Amino acid sequence: MVFAWCSRSGSRTVVVVGRVLVVDDEPLVAKRVARALARHDVTVVHGARDALALLAAGRAFDVIVCDLVMPEITGMDLYAIIAETSPSQAAKMIFVSGGPDPHQPRLCAFYDAPPTLLIKKPFDTAALRAAVDERIP
Repeated sequence: MVFAWCSRSGSRTVVVVGRVLVVDDEPLVAKRVARALARHDVTVVHGARDALALLAAGRAFDVIVCDLVMPEITGMDLYAIIAETSPSQAAKMIFVSGGPDPHQPRLCAFYDAPPTLLIKKPFDTAALRAAVDERIP
C-alpha cells in the first residue's frame, strides 16, 4: 500500500506501508517487533499454526517476521511448509532468533545458513525496520 499526503508547505510525502506478519511465541518479543514496525499493517500471531491458518485463508503478506525457535512447529519447519505451498511467501520471511539449541543439529545448520535473512536477538529495532522496509514492494 502506498499513501501520499501534502504538508502545509506543499511538499508531498509518500509512505509505503506493507502487510507484515509477526510470528513469535513470546508475547513480549512479538509486541516489541510490532511496535518497531508500527508504520506498517502488522498482524501478530503467537505460533506457527496460527500463521498457517492465516495463509490458508488467503491472507498474503509482504514480509513475514518469524521466530526461529518455537514450540510445536519451529520457524524452520514453518518455512518448509510455506515453501511447499507458497514459495513466494517463504521468500519473504525474515527470521529472528537468540540462537538454536546446540543439541539440535538440524536447527543449528539452519541457523548457520538460513535460506533468507536471519536477525540475531537481541536485535536493533532500526536494523529490523530497515530489513522489513527494503522488502516492501
